[in-house]
Amino acid sequence: MPAPALQFDQHWDDPQTLLAQRGEGLNADWRALLGCEGSLTAALQAHYGAPVLVSLVGQVVMDDAAAEPAGVWDDALQLPFGARHLARDAWLNSPGHLRVFAHSQILLDGLDADTQAQIEQGVKPLGGLFLAQQASVRRTGLALALASAPQLGLDQPVWCRRSIFVVNEIPRARILELFAPLE
Repeated sequence: MPAPALQFDQHWDDPQTLLAQRGEGLNADWRALLGCEGSLTAALQAHYGAPVLVSLVGQVVMDDAAAEPAGVWDDALQLPFGARHLARDAWLNSPGHLRVFAHSQILLDGLDADTQAQIEQGVKPLGGLFLAQQASVRRTGLALALASAPQLGLDQPVWCRRSIFVVNEIPRARILELFAPLE
């Protein structure tokens, strides 16, 4: 299951650079969420004071990365060749506040059976799952873009993030997030 194809209005860039160039209408809270280098769901829950709900769209366990649409990932954001991973699409919802589409490619090798089972259930946000286990969570390679994704019903450019999700200093997933307008 590859990441969704994106039609770029503004290609990937460092968060501070892109926010300075195109973020004039964003308040400080939005800037902080877009630049969050830890668990996005934990930041959203802290900010809105409400749980973030996960609505699983689909997932598949894969032994190799699927062919990816051009422009979504670059060489710095590659998974190890041949590594078993779970490709998952989900909507993160903070009712009345925000909707985020998340495409994750999560490395399963090296995880204990209980953690793998919880990830495969697709009910808990990835960051929340690892934080509940007292793990350290951070992101590397964080970049922002403005893009549309018509196959997701996002016909106008929205803010997008991509990063490597690192758990206890081990790269565990690459994640693409699209911040959708509320309906």
